[in-house]
Amino acid sequence: YGEGSQRLVAMNRYQGTLLWTRDAKYNFRHNAIVAGKGRVFCMDRMSAQRLSYLKRRGRSPSGNAHLCALDLHTGDEIWRTEEHLFGTWLAYSTAHDLLLQAGSMNRDRAKDEAGRGMAVYRAGSGDVVWKSDVSYSGPPLLHGDLIITQGKAFHLRTGKPHLRIHPLTGV
Repeated sequence: YGEGSQRLVAMNRYQGTLLWTRDAKYNFRHNAIVAGKGRVFCMDRMSAQRLSYLKRRGRSPSGNAHLCALDLHTGDEIWRTEEHLFGTWLAYSTAHDLLLQAGSMNRDRAKDEAGRGMAVYRAGSGDVVWKSDVSYSGPPLLHGDLIITQGKAFHLRTGKPHLRIHPLTGV
């Protein structure tokens, strides 16, 4: 079971030529890599459980964990943040040019998945739009203006809960 990689590789899909590579300081978690509008968004970090495992074996990565946006064609860093990193999942909304950092904890997922916290960033600048310590389960999916999880939904632009009337009970 491999949830992450040590290197990102970008290739021209038509010619098969290498565009760029980027080595991880920690780990590029597979569910925390997403692309859109000429950018690649990725998290180079390990969960607390993984870091503890390495430390018990006398190994510790150097440098700071971070979330960043890279130029799709060159690999150049557009923006980076080392603050408020907790997630194991990224999702991108093309319609709103927003990036969601979250987790995907559920019974069929890796044991170190995050199940608490969400943060939304302006994808072009990395500015935080909102963040919350809300708990949820399952990978959050973006649908229009909503973030949909297993049992809960939130407004993408505000983080406020999305409520609706139950179709069977009317409550």
